[in-house]
Amino acid sequence: MGDLPERLISQMWQEQLQMTGLATEDADPITIIYPGRLNDRRGADLRDAVIATSGGLACGDIEFHTRSSHWWQHGHHLDPAYNRVVLQVVMWHDSGDARLENGGRAPTLCLSRHLEEQAGGVASSAHSGLPCCAGERDNPLNILEESGDARFQDKADAFRAELEDTAPGQCLYQGMMAALGYSKNQSPFRKLAARVPLAALESIARVAPSPAASLAGQQALLLGVAGLGESPSAPAADVPSMSRTEWELFKVRPSNHPALRIAAMTHLVQRYRQTGMLAALMDMVWQDRPRLEEGLIVAPDGHPSLLGRARAADIVINVLLPFACAWGGMSRRPGLAERAVERYRRYPRLAANAIERHMCRQLGLTARAVSSARRQQGLIHIYKTLCSQGRCHRCPLAGKAWKAGGPP
Repeated sequence: MGDLPERLISQMWQEQLQMTGLATEDADPITIIYPGRLNDRRGADLRDAVIATSGGLACGDIEFHTRSSHWWQHGHHLDPAYNRVVLQVVMWHDSGDARLENGGRAPTLCLSRHLEEQAGGVASSAHSGLPCCAGERDNPLNILEESGDARFQDKADAFRAELEDTAPGQCLYQGMMAALGYSKNQSPFRKLAARVPLAALESIARVAPSPAASLAGQQALLLGVAGLGESPSAPAADVPSMSRTEWELFKVRPSNHPALRIAAMTHLVQRYRQTGMLAALMDMVWQDRPRLEEGLIVAPDGHPSLLGRARAADIVINVLLPFACAWGGMSRRPGLAERAVERYRRYPRLAANAIERHMCRQLGLTARAVSSARRQQGLIHIYKTLCSQGRCHRCPLAGKAWKAGGPP
């Protein structure tokens, strides 16, 4: 019995082979609700999968191995990055439980057992079991736009809630810092923004004897507290420093390193030191799209771009416009909220991300069809609120026949 490449086992899983009567090695029956998507972080092979078990829905990661003993050989039982695993899928079972670093366990599904039982009855069409591939979709692009609007309003609502007890400038700054962290480092960037508030940075920018001294002071403070500076301790005794281990640096491109994104923020604070970042960025909402993005681009002379146009556009869509919508209504600034919504709905498509590419493959959509930021946000909203939550039966893109017979 030779070993089978793990990528082939992953392919079987992602192609959603139509096997009935699936059960783990503990004899617990399971149903694949959502097969997950490829993981671009440390840890298991797939993330955001959903399976139905006798104990209810399990949402988390899937790890593939040729043999179940490879879990131990690869040291996954010692790695906290694998603590989200809810199922190990193997071709052959030759070991015990898949133990997690946190003391839990992940059940094992042995594919060879089920393939032998159902030989000749396996369909091979990609994702053939997902309801969104069953046809009968009414106006899918309209649905994407409605979902995109829902995601925008969710973000605006989150800012409204935060503005109840957070100063507007600090609220916007925290949102921008999280966006600079991408999906991998949003949490540590938010933590850093709370420990080093915008007021502290703007104070340095106002009193520093020169722009160079201002940037150096801001960066020393942020990098020191972040635990990313040359000194392991924070420069201010009353501000506890973070640990370098809190930052996810695995598969992070050099241009996206947190230290460079921190430097980009200090340049923005320095750029808008006269009026303050809040006032300057809110005024820019009235500008056309290129000027709006250029207000966030950071490309110091003689240096590569610290914050390029693609990331600037992402911040506009995910932070600046939802914040303007929320704050405009609460501060009674005439027309600001309406302008933010109108600008969002007319914004062209952004650079594609991993979720969008995954969803386009799943839905059979082309990049030409997903022609606006609004539709892209709709794909992300559907993925995060429906696909990865196992709520396919509530999805407006599910086939009508599937909805009628889908899970409750």
